Amino acid sequence: MLEQIGKYKITRVIGKGAMGVVYEAFDPDIERRVAIKMLKANGVEQKLVEEFQARFKIEAQAAARCMHPNIVTILEYGSLHDAPYMVMEYLQGISLADLLRSNQPLKFNRVLRIFSQVLKGLHFAHQKGVVHRDVKPSNIMVLKNDAIKITDFGIARVPLSNDVTQLGFSVGTPNYMAIEQQANSKVDGRADLFALSVILLELLAKVPFSKKIEHKTLSPSGIYITPKVDMNQPVPLPFKAVLQRGLAAKREHRFADAKAYAAALKKAMLEIKMITGGNNERTDAHIYQKQIEPEIRASHLQELEHILAQYVGPISKSLIDVYAEQVGDIDELVQQLAEEIPSEQDRTQFIKTWKNGKSAIAIRNESREREQSSGSVMVRPARANPAHTYVPMLNQEAYQKVEAVYADFVGPMADILLQEGLDTADSFDELVDMLLESIPNKNDQTDFIVKVKQLAVP
Repeated sequence: MLEQIGKYKITRVIGKGAMGVVYEAFDPDIERRVAIKMLKANGVEQKLVEEFQARFKIEAQAAARCMHPNIVTILEYGSLHDAPYMVMEYLQGISLADLLRSNQPLKFNRVLRIFSQVLKGLHFAHQKGVVHRDVKPSNIMVLKNDAIKITDFGIARVPLSNDVTQLGFSVGTPNYMAIEQQANSKVDGRADLFALSVILLELLAKVPFSKKIEHKTLSPSGIYITPKVDMNQPVPLPFKAVLQRGLAAKREHRFADAKAYAAALKKAMLEIKMITGGNNERTDAHIYQKQIEPEIRASHLQELEHILAQYVGPISKSLIDVYAEQVGDIDELVQQLAEEIPSEQDRTQFIKTWKNGKSAIAIRNESREREQSSGSVMVRPARANPAHTYVPMLNQEAYQKVEAVYADFVGPMADILLQEGLDTADSFDELVDMLLESIPNKNDQTDFIVKVKQLAVP
């Protein structure tokens, strides 16, 4: 076994096949586990080697285009002794194929939680011009808390690239291939949605039968039947129309895109919820409607994005957008986001930083709510020498000075709270008063005023 690839120290072999091997490795620079996929084509004729190498590079390019929480992240691409390799994030979990093979029954809410994330990932890829072309359960990883990652873009079609399959056969997995893909014709994102519909049919087969929900078999009219499409399988009636459209033989009869598919699924889930009436058999369809309450979203998500970006970079907003639709409250969202931070120490610090800063936001919101409920306007204490001169904007130097002082009292939210204050304050004194609302302790408030005055900001 290799001991090292580039800077990465090999830990173990995760899996191997005729054309390659996947290693678990360690990145010493940032101290995290990674997975390295290396192509090895010993004993294979040169024509095939060239095609597989081209596919391998396309896989790296396609995944690299799609920086999304539900798509595996490619960290690096290189070559060792003429063997190409790609370094990916290390995924802890099981494949959807493993989940389907298990005897574990599934609930509607889990099926849709998994499925909606795959749709989000594919929609993002399709918007980037990337068609996966091999969507199947073994290429979907189910991680902790049912977070989903789409993997293996080895036969993806990317913009401005030639189709590397020159050997006269179609590419993909026949059980999940749309008719146009079987015919080796040019495909678009609707081929991926066909494959996903076959998977949905498989997942629904794992949901225990409910007497309250009417089940019907699919009609063969207009759909394309692959070996995995069981025409005798009863499906919950609200899902029949979704599957009939998703499995349509003619792609123009399928969903136009993943977003339209997701909307149809949401409608089906609402129908299921109405049928079951919210008893123990309920589907918890509300999990797909869950969004952070508007007042929480306005006062917290921007601050949370700011903090998370310190640990994961610019992908922080995408992560928040994905998980905010899957959870019911801000604390659950923070826990989900923490799982995306590789280092345990950083995860702990992220949660701690958030909790410390959240108290300041909560105090400010509670104060405003009390004012609104009482119908009164808070009267701020008069200053000895008021100087209510209109300040449209602090210059950069003054802004940085005030932010630095304020951060000593409210933590990393100082920048965002200060920006909010500048948007509404008519004077510097009024700005200071607004900032005081987020400092809970009276002594700290006094200390803050003293320090700000020492800055000699006009």
